[in-house]
Amino acid sequence: MNGKEEQILRSKTKIINAMFELLKTNTFDELTLNEILDEATVSRRTFYRYFTNKQDILNYYYNDFIAKYRLLEKTILKQRSLSGVILVTLNYFYQNQPELALLIKNQKFHLLLENSIR
Repeated sequence: MNGKEEQILRSKTKIINAMFELLKTNTFDELTLNEILDEATVSRRTFYRYFTNKQDILNYYYNDFIAKYRLLEKTILKQRSLSGVILVTLNYFYQNQPELALLIKNQKFHLLLENSIR
């Protein structure tokens, strides 16, 4: 990854982390773009370079979550038992539990599941 790609990833990560931090005390529908930008300490211009709206942040998170899970498929396929597959899968969900809990609280978890079957 070159410097530009690292900067892009840092900016996106700051925005995503800011959204999840704010979801601890606000609902998704209550969140404003200004609150997210303030928490992330990024400019409106930077935000719109990567996202179109706050729903787009969720879509990016969902796609990233699914892509990282699919990278685990190699590990999953090496498992010789159903319990091994379940263990790898549950471990991945456990590692992402704080964010997933906030999605469930905000009734947005189903969108992750919908994105995963596309």
